[in-house]
Parts: sequence; structure tokens; C-alpha cells
Amino acid sequence: MNAITQNSTIYDESTRVDKNSLAMDALSELAKQFTEHTDIERLLTNLLFTLSGQFSVNNAFVIILQQGDYTAKQFYYGIGKYKHNELLESIEMHIDIVEYFKNYNQPLSIDELNIEGKSANIIYKLYEANVSIVVPLILNNKFLGLIALGEKVTGKDFSQNDIEILSALVNSITPFISNSFLFMENSNLNTWYLEILNSVKHGLFVFDKNFRLKSVNDTGFALLKNFKSKIKHKKSLLDISIDFIFTESEFPRWATKIKKAYMSQKKQILKNQKAKSDKHEKIFNVSINTIKHKTEAESDLIITLDDVTQLIESEHRMFEMEKFADKGVMASSIAHELNNFLGLLLGGVELTSIYFNKGNRDKITKNIEKLKDNISKMQRFTAGLMDYTKLSTSKSIGDINNVIEDVISFLTVQKRYSGIHIKTELLTELEEIEFDGDQIAQLLLNFLNNAADAIKESNYENGQIIVKTFQKSGFIYLSVQDNGPGIKEEVKNKLFKHHLTTKKSGHGYGLVTCGKILNNHNAIVTIESKEGNGATFTIKFPKDGSLLD
Repeated sequence: MNAITQNSTIYDESTRVDKNSLAMDALSELAKQFTEHTDIERLLTNLLFTLSGQFSVNNAFVIILQQGDYTAKQFYYGIGKYKHNELLESIEMHIDIVEYFKNYNQPLSIDELNIEGKSANIIYKLYEANVSIVVPLILNNKFLGLIALGEKVTGKDFSQNDIEILSALVNSITPFISNSFLFMENSNLNTWYLEILNSVKHGLFVFDKNFRLKSVNDTGFALLKNFKSKIKHKKSLLDISIDFIFTESEFPRWATKIKKAYMSQKKQILKNQKAKSDKHEKIFNVSINTIKHKTEAESDLIITLDDVTQLIESEHRMFEMEKFADKGVMASSIAHELNNFLGLLLGGVELTSIYFNKGNRDKITKNIEKLKDNISKMQRFTAGLMDYTKLSTSKSIGDINNVIEDVISFLTVQKRYSGIHIKTELLTELEEIEFDGDQIAQLLLNFLNNAADAIKESNYENGQIIVKTFQKSGFIYLSVQDNGPGIKEEVKNKLFKHHLTTKKSGHGYGLVTCGKILNNHNAIVTIESKEGNGATFTIKFPKDGSLLD
């Protein structure tokens, strides 16, 4: 049956105008809806409902090609029985279908379709789904897709008036669909772009040529909120001058330096810039760059903030640790000198005793003066060691993993560790405990240095050290495992208790200090080792800081 039949009755021209007017009103409402909600699926679904109401059909669908490219992805939307119709969803707009419909810019009944080639089965699929009429979406001789309507609920055919209204409405909506689809793609691209920016761990600020904020990512907003706690959301910052973003009180001279760098149109990095508030004090590396438009005068200013506070603190801590270690070596050297002084003192005391028995007062007096002189020298030596032999503890709540990562990042570049691979297996959800970061860093440094030295002195190839953290049964564990020569059984029990060393040039002070650090943290260490099979030192920390058996 031909779905398009000339109506034998003469319809009223005013009725035709009213229907056209209603259709255009519906189209206007669609445009308004899409402006408020930029959702292509919602737009096309509402379009199908508008058409179904206009022409008294329950079922309709639309197939849209991505920018009119039949080789690209196609989008299917339906209502009624066509909403999830596998047969219709399987229609593929191949080149022969595209070329066929490009020759028509009006509604066609299924009976009028004459598609040949491998895609001729589209006609069968439309028949099976009881589709009555299809309308190609043509714009600038480009086939964008296809709208199809099912049978009318009245069972009547589409009249000539229906065809004209449908044609006018589709011709009006096609450019809008094309632009809306493009807008959606751009919107999705912008969303994707913003998601990338927000995934960046650095704060990112974009200013225009007048130094007014155009955009800021989530990290940047979070960093700024540390110093300006009253700001509620990112949008409140847009179009605000850089002088009020990086205010002088919280970001001293930032705005001035950034503007000066921008005027030079060269990428610059302002290192170690301080920012402060009543609650926070941070250090940032500020990267300054530009995005050039048509002219340099229109270039956007890009500011990237890298929070290096922890890095600076770690570097300072490592510097103090190195200084402490150097002083420890120096103390060992001075102790050797003190032993020499003690030998002189002992010899002097023995001579004095001999002179006393002989009654030689002159020689006793001279000897005592020499003893006093040597004692004064010893005092001068020991005075310099007083600050370095103290081991005071300052604890705070934190994650031991952070200390481990800091220490290892510092060590891997040292010559001592060349040819040795340091591997970490750190528990990502390790609970925080109370500890002295500097002392734990010193403890780990001693373990790592001893492991590296053992591997080197034994001429082991492919040296490896594994640092692990884990937790169980209310305890936090830190272990250092190496594949060095191992530790003799008679040596293991004396470690951490005596000035014992197996190194040719060692003095044993390091492990004694480690023992003090373990005591300060109520922690214990266990040693697993066999000669020739490496060694594993495992430290057990109580989560609550209580004493361990």
C-alpha cells in the first residue's frame, strides 16, 4: 500500500498554515531546550516526539552520521517500538545508501525506495518494522542521516499536507542538527580537555592579555584555597585580576615577577617562591609561559605551580643527615686521637708515680703540667663533639613511605650505589604512625649503606636491595633485604649493641646509633641471614607507640 496518497478532499488553507505554525513553534521550543541542555541525544529524542505528536505516530527513529561521514561512527535514537529495535539498529549507512538519498531532499514512502547493491536489505528492514515514511537529512549536498516514521495511529496514509509540513520541518531542523552535533563534539572535546587539565597534579592558571583569569584547574584552585579559604568555587575567580589572585600579602611580589616575565614573551621558571597564610606556608616553582594567538599582544599567560615544599624539606633533611653522618665519621677519627691522648696520660701517670716514689718533686711538677696540658687538648677535642652525640627525638604523625621514598631518591644517584638496583614494595594504604622522620631516615640510611657496602666489598654483580613496608596484627613493618654475602651467626647477636663492624674501614658507631633510634621508637629489629645468601633487616613498629616485648 502506498503510504503517500493524494487526499481527495480539498483541505482548508488556514488549517495548513496553522499546522505549519505549530510545527515551527515546536522547532523553536527544541532549539530553546538544546540551548539550555547541550545534549544531542535529548535533542533528537525530543525531535522524534515532536514529529510523532505532529503526525499522530507512536514509533520513530533517526540515524545520524558523524559529520556526514559514512565511514565514521553512526548514532541511532528511537522512540516507541523503535527505541530498542535490533533490526533497525543494524542498518548501516553504506556508500550506496548515502548516494541514493543524496539525490532526494524530500520524504519518501517505503514503496518508493529503490536501493540496489549490498545495502538493499535496508528496504526489507524498514518493511519488517512497519516504517511508513523516511526523510533524508541533506545539507549542502551532504547526507547527514535519516529520519523514519512508523504508521499513523489512525491507520490513515500521510496526506500531501503532511508531506509538505514534514519536508519543511525537516529542512528547517537539518542545519540545526548539524550545528548541534558539531557543538556537542566541541563540548565533549572541551570536557575532555578540562578533564586532562584537572588530572594534572600541578596548579594551572590561564590569564588573558590584561592579566585577568580565564581558567584554573582543580589543583590550582585547591592550592589557592589554602591561602584564601573564603573562596567557594572556581567560577568566582573568573575575570579577576592577577593582582587579586596572587595578592601581595600571601604571594609576595608574585604578580610583579609574573607580569615582567610575560612581557618578555619567553618561558621562565621562578624557583622557590614562597606563599604564606596564617595556617600554611608553602614553596612553589612557578612556570610562566604564553599561548600565542594572531598577535603577541593577544597571547594568553599560562602559570603552572609546582608545590616543592616537601622536596625542599626533604633536601634539607638529607643535608642535615649527611652533615650528621660526616660528623659521625669525624667523631670516630677524633676518638682515635683521644685514645692517643689517653695513652699519653696513662704513661704520664705511671711516670709521676715513679717520680713520687723517688721523691723527685721537680719532675713530678713538670709531669703534672704536661698531664694538664694534654687534658686541655682533650677538652678542646670533645667540646666539638657535644652537639653531635645527642640524639633527641621529635615525633609527629606521618607516613613512613614518604621518608623511604625521600631517602631512596637521594641515594640512587650516589656513586656508592652504582651497579646496585634499589627496588621498593611499599604498601600504598599504610597506616600513619608517630615517628621522628629524621631518625627513621638515618636508620634507613645506615641499613642501605651497609647493604650497599657489603655488596660492593664482596664484588657481587647485579646487586639488589629491596625495601618493603607492610602491616599486620597492629604493627607496621619496614624491611631492607639485600643479596650480598650475608652475616655470620656470631656477628648477628652483637649488632646494635656494640661498636662492631665487619667493614675494613668501619668503626661500628652507625649500628649503635640505630639501636638508640629503635629504642626511641619502642621498635625491634629482626635479622634473617645465611652466609652467601644476603641479609634481611625487618623493623617492627607498634601503631600505638607502646613497648614491644
